[in-house]
Amino acid sequence: MKRIAAPALAGILLTLTAGAGESPAKDDAVRLYFPTTNHHLLDDEEQFYQATIEKRSFGGHYGFVRSTESGPNPHYYNIFHMGLDIRPVQRDANSEPLDPVLAAADGRVAYVNNDPSKSNYGRYVKLFHQFPGGEVCTTYGHLSRVTVSAGQNVKAGERLGIMGYTGPGINKERAHVHFEFGFRTLPDYAGWYDKYGVKMGLEGKNLHGEYNGMNYIGIDSAPILIATAKGRPLTMKQIFGNLHPVLRVRVPAGKDFFYWQKCWPWMVVGGLQQKQPRSWEIDCDRMGIPLKFTPSDVAVSGPELIWFDNSLTTQEAFTRGIVEKRNGQRVLAKTGLRWFSQLTYLGD
Repeated sequence: MKRIAAPALAGILLTLTAGAGESPAKDDAVRLYFPTTNHHLLDDEEQFYQATIEKRSFGGHYGFVRSTESGPNPHYYNIFHMGLDIRPVQRDANSEPLDPVLAAADGRVAYVNNDPSKSNYGRYVKLFHQFPGGEVCTTYGHLSRVTVSAGQNVKAGERLGIMGYTGPGINKERAHVHFEFGFRTLPDYAGWYDKYGVKMGLEGKNLHGEYNGMNYIGIDSAPILIATAKGRPLTMKQIFGNLHPVLRVRVPAGKDFFYWQKCWPWMVVGGLQQKQPRSWEIDCDRMGIPLKFTPSDVAVSGPELIWFDNSLTTQEAFTRGIVEKRNGQRVLAKTGLRWFSQLTYLGD
């Protein structure tokens, strides 16, 4: 299997950007390398991000970068995009993309979907990576061909497949790899889906078990890629520290700590040695990513919103449907109730 060594992904850039007096990388650093040979994120974003059908390269960024409004200048960008859409730099005479898609870090192939009709990601690969600060996952979507198998260990820079345009709504002109860096919410997502998800509005069969895209939440990987390329990789705590609390939700405590708390114990005020409180107050960013768990003596029967940052502008306050305004007050929407049900599921 062809491997493009990790240093080759950023070696020249490291040499150019590593300056005198630069702090050495910490042992618990998260080194994330570019998942293709397109490194233009460092010098020309227009050549890095694939544009949407509306011809907006901004729509290839992470976050609320797409709009329900048509035209060149929508008033609001209210549609959430969980990854980066990276455009090809190599095409053949028929304009087919040729770019190899590469593992962004050492890891294990957790899942391969080779049936493009079964996912909005088209043909995709999901990797798990164990960094010193905790486990993360990366996803590589819309591949034309996959060259690895589930269970296989891979090194950073190892080829996973070839860029393509599989999946709905993508054509040859807009070929790209959809790249996500994020976190698993449950090891038993299938159990939660069958017991609660369908009742709470999710439709259809769960075709991918725990590897269903809704079991994962992504963050913006662009700063992590840039930091690695410049020889100053971030730690996991720094990555989470760059996210800002926007809402606080109180949820019932259970018989045990939630999976997210066990993955990131330093987020739990008082640690994992304490008794279970009556409830937890969870500070989250606007995508619903938990950042802090505070024990509470207030009893609640279900998730409830207790704080929202009302200083935010309309554009800043979009929450991918987690929070809505009802009778002039912000409350958890159906999507939010479902999200916190998923995050706090303890199984049977």
